[in-house]
Amino acid sequence: MIVIQKKVGDTTKAVNQTRDLAKIQLALFSIGILSKSAFKKEMLDLLLPPNSASSKAILTSEFEPVSTKLKELPKTNKQIPRSKIPLTIAAIRKFQKDVVGSSSPDGRIDPGFGTLKKLVAKVKALPKPQPRPVEPTDVPDSFETGATETRIDTGNEVQQVGENIIVTISAGGTTETKKIPIASSRNFISNYYNWSGIVKLMNFVYKKNSDTYNRPTNLEGIDEDNSLIIPDDGIRYVIKQQLAYQKKKTPPRASNLKTILKGVDGKPGNGFLTNIIKKSRIVFTNEVNNKSLKDENNNKLTIPSLKDGEAVLYDFFKNIVIARNGLWSDNQGVTNLVGLRRNLDRMMATEYNDSLVACWKDESGNPRVEINIATTEPGNKNRHRTVAPQTLSALFGFHHGRQPAGRTRNLLVQSSKNGKYTWVLDKGFNFHQGGNTFKFPRNHWLTTYGIDDSMKGGSTTAKFNLKDLFKLNLTLTEIYYLLSQFGTDGKVAPYQNLKNLAESKPMKIDKVENGIVTISQEGLRSSRKINLHEAKKWMVSRWYDKRFNDTSREVIAKILSDASGMDEKQMTDMENLKRSEVIAKIEDEWVVKVIEHQFKFYPKLGDIDGKAGPDYYRTLVGIRPSKEEAKEVYPRVEELIKSLEKLPLKKVSSLQKVLRTGLRIHSNFHRENVRNNTQFDEEKKVDFIANVLVKGYSAGCQVIYDTETFYDFWLKLLKRAEKTGQRKWYYTLIDATTWKKTDVV
Repeated sequence: MIVIQKKVGDTTKAVNQTRDLAKIQLALFSIGILSKSAFKKEMLDLLLPPNSASSKAILTSEFEPVSTKLKELPKTNKQIPRSKIPLTIAAIRKFQKDVVGSSSPDGRIDPGFGTLKKLVAKVKALPKPQPRPVEPTDVPDSFETGATETRIDTGNEVQQVGENIIVTISAGGTTETKKIPIASSRNFISNYYNWSGIVKLMNFVYKKNSDTYNRPTNLEGIDEDNSLIIPDDGIRYVIKQQLAYQKKKTPPRASNLKTILKGVDGKPGNGFLTNIIKKSRIVFTNEVNNKSLKDENNNKLTIPSLKDGEAVLYDFFKNIVIARNGLWSDNQGVTNLVGLRRNLDRMMATEYNDSLVACWKDESGNPRVEINIATTEPGNKNRHRTVAPQTLSALFGFHHGRQPAGRTRNLLVQSSKNGKYTWVLDKGFNFHQGGNTFKFPRNHWLTTYGIDDSMKGGSTTAKFNLKDLFKLNLTLTEIYYLLSQFGTDGKVAPYQNLKNLAESKPMKIDKVENGIVTISQEGLRSSRKINLHEAKKWMVSRWYDKRFNDTSREVIAKILSDASGMDEKQMTDMENLKRSEVIAKIEDEWVVKVIEHQFKFYPKLGDIDGKAGPDYYRTLVGIRPSKEEAKEVYPRVEELIKSLEKLPLKKVSSLQKVLRTGLRIHSNFHRENVRNNTQFDEEKKVDFIANVLVKGYSAGCQVIYDTETFYDFWLKLLKRAEKTGQRKWYYTLIDATTWKKTDVV
């Protein structure tokens, strides 16, 4: 039935001949492993010629058997690069894992081997397609604008005909007909509700029509997902409910049929909610009262510990999102976002003790979970609005026109002082960093270069298409992330610090004699001399009186053990010595090691002094970046800044200059804040950033503490999206304030 000549899929051994590749794609699509949007993108649009409308219609028809569809596939031997079929490769891996049972799927199908045999068997086991419905004779020709092969519900008053829903009612020998485009109805629903409201709407109308709504788990984070989340049947069922209500309110007569049809429009707005669902939009779309801890099968969910592993955490977050009427995708590389809100202190600034969680499956199909300390509410709820628990879309965009960030639209918010809930259509809230921030030239400084707050995924400008806008956000995110690591003391632009480190010439010790170390740097004529006794005396004076201070004890212990190799007992014995005796104990070799270590972290010869103070400690614990890191990062930053010239920006050279000179960030201070303030609260049983509170600027936003940490999170999100094509993220915010103190997650 399906025979291939060459290998298909991943690895260098895969040939991906057009005729072989198309057969595999058709088979995976037919058994439901390859999504319709992926099949369209990587088979119909990629492999078939532009004038293949009839073939495309047959290949996607639900009424044609696979044997018929095989005749419509391309017969050429053109080789397709693996980079053009990532979704097909992901589907092969999923089939190998879920059906073949492979623990390490390679994403490749070989002629005549096990994976192909199992795939052929699955295709052969498919039920015969249903016969093509007969066209009804009572629908006027003027409404026959869609493809008749998709007509369903023959004989009913509400039928699907191609891309439209046709409503036909009769009374007293008179018949009236109305055509409702499916696309317009779907567009209304996606703009009127949040995603949790849409899930509940679909569950409601399916149940009313004695059907079951199957929430999709193969979402790709693109606009085409809307047809999976809001199926054609769902729209038809909405219209059937509208028609039933109108007929009940106004029994049909020959004279009122047009009036009845006027109230049937496929747009389930306020009237639908009030009269049919009997709930307001605020109540229907708000998940604040949803405290369910049961999965789809009514089994109780056990809240896991962070120690339970990523697989357990992934399943828990998936189940809790579904319990909260949210959306979840199991597609490889597609990221799901979850927020756990813990604190609701209305009067005081809130601690960073919430969680912002990213969940996805990696290239091998393994579940991955990344949890960041965050806040999902404003600093003072008496003064600022709060985002209601719900599921909505996070998009890529810009925060206050000064930095790349996550943006949202169409959400439910609560006003200050326990106020009323209202809908915000376009000005949503942002994902950004808090606590530790960049010092920007000014707010909205990016507007000079053609970047403003309104630019986000799904809402582009005349200059920026979606592809360019995504590239811009990704590029600036990576620049911000890399520069955030090299701000050092905040006085010099991070780019300049990075450049100085990367271009620093090698240093060396020329000689050690008579208590003096002579050092030099390539390219300099003069050398530098360091007095070993003075360096020892400085270190003892700096640390000796603090050896009994718990905070400083950790610091000096790390410095001495690294330079001397002493164990804890030897260092403790030194505490009982006099200052002069401690100086005598420090060997010349220890100071020489300090100097050699400084060579790796400081760009100028004048920076080297052999004195192991607080900044030296930062080099030992990863707070201060090394020259080696800088040499790796600097070319990438230059490449990224240069690449901005390919985007439709204004005054690009000025933007490049400001990125190199205008930003300021105190990286040492920020990294120390994160390292020193992240604590485990024994009472609340969660990690949080101690002594750091949320302030007014984060009102209504979802904020990860620290600039570098946030951009690490956001960059990973965008990098995965770059591979998969994801352009929005389904974000479910969950009220976890009633969870027990022992519930660590």
